[in-house]
Amino acid sequence: MVNLSTKVFVSLIGLAGLSIFGYCAYQTGLTQSSPAWVLLLFLSLLSGNFAIKLPRVEARISVSDTFTFTALLLYGPYVATVIGALDGLAMSLRFRFKPHRQFFNFSALAISAWISSQAFVVVNQILYRSPSVRQLQQLLIPLGAAALVHFVLNTGLVAAVLALSARTSVLKTWREHLFWVSISYFAGASAAALIYIFVPVVSIYSIAIAAPIILIIYFTYKTYLDKVSQAYAHVKELSRLHLSTIESLAMAIDAKDQCTHGHVRGVQVFATGLAQAMGIKDEKELRAIAAAALLHDVGKLAIPEYILNKPGKLTEAEYQKMKIHPAVGADILSTVNFPFPVVPYVRHHHERWDGSGYPDGLKGEEIPLGARIVAVADNYHALISDRPYRPALPREEALDIIRKNSGKMFDPRVVATLEEIGAEVEKQASELEFNELHLESLKTISKSSRDTEATPRPARSLTALKDISSSYNEVFALYEIAQILGTTLNLSETLLIIASKLGKILPFNTCVIYLFDRQKEQLVAEHATGDYAELFNGLEVPFGSKLTGWVVANNQPTINVDPSEDINRLPGHPIHKLCNAGVFPLSYEGMVMGAIAVYHQFTNSYTDDHLRIMEIVSRQASTAIHNALTYEETKEDALTDRLTGLPNSRYLYVMFEQELNKAKRYNHPITLFTMDLDGFKRINDLYGHPVGDKVLMEVAKILKSAVRASDIIIRYAGDEFMAVLTQTHMNQALPLVRRIQSSVEALRMEALPGRPVQVGLSIGMATYPKDGQTLDELMVKSDREMYRDKRERQVQAYGIALKLPGMD
Repeated sequence: MVNLSTKVFVSLIGLAGLSIFGYCAYQTGLTQSSPAWVLLLFLSLLSGNFAIKLPRVEARISVSDTFTFTALLLYGPYVATVIGALDGLAMSLRFRFKPHRQFFNFSALAISAWISSQAFVVVNQILYRSPSVRQLQQLLIPLGAAALVHFVLNTGLVAAVLALSARTSVLKTWREHLFWVSISYFAGASAAALIYIFVPVVSIYSIAIAAPIILIIYFTYKTYLDKVSQAYAHVKELSRLHLSTIESLAMAIDAKDQCTHGHVRGVQVFATGLAQAMGIKDEKELRAIAAAALLHDVGKLAIPEYILNKPGKLTEAEYQKMKIHPAVGADILSTVNFPFPVVPYVRHHHERWDGSGYPDGLKGEEIPLGARIVAVADNYHALISDRPYRPALPREEALDIIRKNSGKMFDPRVVATLEEIGAEVEKQASELEFNELHLESLKTISKSSRDTEATPRPARSLTALKDISSSYNEVFALYEIAQILGTTLNLSETLLIIASKLGKILPFNTCVIYLFDRQKEQLVAEHATGDYAELFNGLEVPFGSKLTGWVVANNQPTINVDPSEDINRLPGHPIHKLCNAGVFPLSYEGMVMGAIAVYHQFTNSYTDDHLRIMEIVSRQASTAIHNALTYEETKEDALTDRLTGLPNSRYLYVMFEQELNKAKRYNHPITLFTMDLDGFKRINDLYGHPVGDKVLMEVAKILKSAVRASDIIIRYAGDEFMAVLTQTHMNQALPLVRRIQSSVEALRMEALPGRPVQVGLSIGMATYPKDGQTLDELMVKSDREMYRDKRERQVQAYGIALKLPGMD
């Protein structure tokens, strides 16, 4: 990507060089009647075919300067400038440089050839007051001055454009890459001097006298640069191996963190792309950023797995523990003698631009640039990736979040670069396979690695990473099952959770959970998932017989057995495809609960590790199922209102806590209705409680039919009802309020023949989390809104404002 300053510089040099070339070409046409100088042009273009590429920089050198100097001595500055400029253009075309580089090379050589020619003329006139000389001793100083000026101008202009593109120092670029090629300019000038001295003797064929010098220069440079290139290739290979070692460590860390699996590779892609797009060309800096991106989470080795892999929001204490990982990572890496600044980048990748980050509270440019780049890459990749607590965000939404934090969390310049290249780099990150290895494999991102193929990860390495990942999968799955099973007392939900989480622990095509029915003395398939699930649901297996019945009766798990005894009566003949089974009994304090059975299409698909893990899971599942069954048995008496059949206030407190946990975990709203009948006391007073009870039962039917099956209507007390609407915002609930009130008001009942009664309904609403974080807070808010609604309805009905309880 060519930045603006580079474009401006190239344009100015191009205009100057083009003007000089045009002037010199015009003067050459006027002053040169003999075409002999064309031979020098031909030789210059010919020698350009053997240009030698300089290592680590997009530049080439050749011996063609010899013929530029020869033209200067024989034909003057105009011809020398024309030959030099055309040689630069021909070399650019020959090596297929981009148009702006072709234009620059042509113009830069025109400028340096013209000014160095003028230097020769000026020095010659000052020292010898002669436009031309033939004695060698009189050529040395003027020609040396011309060679020096040509070298300084030509290499200086090249260094300037390279430095502007990379945003580095011109002097540093010139000194590291171009200073030592000066010998070719002075050697070329020496060869030109010999040709010039002998031209009067053997005419233009004196060029042959200088041929050995030219060849020696060429082969010396080529041999030397070939060795330099070999040495550089060796260093590059060592660097690749070094990066491979670093990445292996990073992959092991990544395998530990199940919530962010694959994250470090994605951060590496984005960080490298951002660094190069920002013009960072220094190889050590790029390698440091690549390594830091891979190792930025190495400090998570000190974070407990239950925090690291927690699916929900961290508590304040857990967050404080998580915050130590950058400093711990830096301490771990400080023992490694990196030849580039990896440690500070890892330590400071959670610092914030406004100084409110950690661990050291650095601010602005106090934060190392590499750390600022890794910070943006880390956060952006996290936003566009799936997490247990939310799905991946669309690119524009993620960018908007990063953009809003520009100047607060992030360096504005890095954010601006992400906006420019985000789509391109995101595509590369999404296409990156897990077994791609080195930074060099990212060919479209890293210009320095276009000729390096990705090295496949050895099978042994993949197996090791798989083992690490599997062990942490096991720990996390067990933790997740234990945590989630405690959030529900609903039997169906409990069975669903058990079956869904088992897929992370052991392989199966079908999973069936059997519960023991003591009245029938049968095991009944209460829940099934996977292939043929609909065939298994409701399947009955006699206690003590067949495969599952024997396992439960003997309380003895079994794996890798023939499942045909259980499934040979099922329609569809799944027995032909499900040829292996593992059955694990469920019992609580010695009491038979049922069994978990898994069926697979491959034989010997279960291991001793599976058996060991399922012993733990079975105990957890048995406890959860026992609690759910106990709850099912007692909730009718304890949690149900006998008159209306609706849940009562005790159920509200039990149920709402569960719904609140879900809402917090998945970021869902809950809307609470508080409802009070208008005119109900008058009915009780005039007609007695039996009539009032009938009204309450009819109102309960209306309320229950008005809401969704997932919503809950509760008789709270007397003529008060409540509704819990899950995953419902207030604006979604408003139409329901009007519909319920209309339905209740339309209710007509005869208290006595010809004496109909009618009630109204006042409703107040409150929504989690906007109006409160707990049930009590929501009830206070909804109760206040209900009284406000009651007063407004009475004002509408009677045109007066009444003093109601709880109102000021």
